[in-house]
Amino acid sequence: MKFYDEDLDEEELKKEYLSLNSRCKYKTADELKNKVEEYFLTCYQNKRPYTISGLALWLGLTTETLRKYEKVYGDTEYADIIKLAKQRVEEYAEKSLYENGKTAGAKFVLENNFGWSNKQDVNLQGEVEFVRLEDVL
Repeated sequence: MKFYDEDLDEEELKKEYLSLNSRCKYKTADELKNKVEEYFLTCYQNKRPYTISGLALWLGLTTETLRKYEKVYGDTEYADIIKLAKQRVEEYAEKSLYENGKTAGAKFVLENNFGWSNKQDVNLQGEVEFVRLEDVL
């Protein structure tokens, strides 16, 4: 019994599966990629910052759904497109750290959306040895 076209390579099979069984708003990776590029171009032309929430709204998704795309679509072109888009947003926030007056907002975005940390973790391990004063003198 054959459940799929055995002549399809793995990538074509993934595309077919996604198009038939996916709740993804974008039926092709190119459609998603074009919409993402349109977002960045519009932001650039209008001198607006690149943001995760702005990207999600532009794509007609919630921020939570956008974040899930990376996990749900695993090793597909969809996930790669979202990862690169998020990287562009992160890079924009990172560059903002070097501009006067924008550091607080950039730090917030990097810490809350990209796992950056502004704290120093000190982990001390080992044994503590107590020495009596009389033994030293």
